[in-house]
Amino acid sequence: MVKKENPKKNKHLLTEDRREIEECLCKRMTFKAIGKLIEKDPTTVSYEVKHHRIEHRNSFVTNDGACPLLLKTPFVCNGCPKRSSSSCHFPRYYYRAAPAQDAYKKLLTSAREGIPLNKEEFYANDRIISENLKNGQHIYQIMNSHPEITCSKSSVYRYFNKRYLSASVTDLPRAVKFKTRKSRVRITFLPV
Repeated sequence: MVKKENPKKNKHLLTEDRREIEECLCKRMTFKAIGKLIEKDPTTVSYEVKHHRIEHRNSFVTNDGACPLLLKTPFVCNGCPKRSSSSCHFPRYYYRAAPAQDAYKKLLTSAREGIPLNKEEFYANDRIISENLKNGQHIYQIMNSHPEITCSKSSVYRYFNKRYLSASVTDLPRAVKFKTRKSRVRITFLPV
């Protein structure tokens, strides 16, 4: 049996996919059915709905708790029969395609920009890290004890390895070293 390749596999959700998710939620379809329809995994659909749902409050909301129906799939009120009635006194959550697409574009743009680190911030980070490294502290400990450092641990290790930091001329105390993975031996049985 030859497995057919899915052309949409490992691709980002498109605007049309998000619109389809919104329409299907209004029709009370399951995540599995929606995933099949847009050719995505149901967990992708679930993640999309959970992370891009929008709270809606109106004058009927008197209870600040969560509606018991929102604690299970589909986690939104798009297909709820009470969504437009005054009998529901809980805050309502809706999945909307347009705001979800806008949030996705914003995240994609900000992820590609990188960390905005100017000269002053870099030298301030360098001073803190280098002084503590010379005192024998580990980078992980320095990063956790100094919240004013404005870059990630991986960036600090990268700066250290490329010798950008003034303390880079010395070796790292207690440097993190990972064991090399053993390759798995595969045993194949020949038919008799």
